[in-house]
Amino acid sequence: VGFAGPTLKPKRCSGVVDISKKLLLQSSFSVESYIIEQINIAYGNAVTLAALNGAGGDAPTGLYTTITTNINTTAGALTLATAVALESLVDAADGTGVNRAYLSDTKVKAGTKTTFIDAGSGVRLSNENVMNGYPMISTTLMPTLDTGASHPIIFGDWNQLTVGYWGAVSIIVDPYTQAASGKVRLIIEGYSDVAITNEKAFAINKVVTV
Repeated sequence: VGFAGPTLKPKRCSGVVDISKKLLLQSSFSVESYIIEQINIAYGNAVTLAALNGAGGDAPTGLYTTITTNINTTAGALTLATAVALESLVDAADGTGVNRAYLSDTKVKAGTKTTFIDAGSGVRLSNENVMNGYPMISTTLMPTLDTGASHPIIFGDWNQLTVGYWGAVSIIVDPYTQAASGKVRLIIEGYSDVAITNEKAFAINKVVTV
């Protein structure tokens, strides 16, 4: 039996930051460790954004575009029915269930904590980071659509999303370009890509509002 998995190709992610020499000269804490930590956070955020809504081409192709089979178009505030509809789409497409979870932005998740599933039970849509039995994860890195009016939510098996890296993030130190301004320029670059093994393992609603 032949099996073809996702193809990963290195995409360059780069950035430039100028660091004040005054900061570099102080000794109250490890500046080098702090700067490296911030660079790693920024690079990780860039990869996450690409995994969610990368435009393709020179950038990875994100889930917003890759999910074409399981799309729910129920607009409005998130309800239990809308959430279950996403689960049903994945089930109907024989999506895998190794590591299923919901992912939304923080505003959608906040709404689930105050939304009741019906008029009489007193049960909220999410509780203790769980919605309908699955983890409910949120991040400010979830891009909104329609000039911020729409807040996509994704349900799926996150084991089906692969992030590949080619080597470590590199930092080139340029002490000359901004020397007259008392700064050291850092040029950061790394190579990575995102691939979805099985897009049918994910479902998306792009028209949820808050």
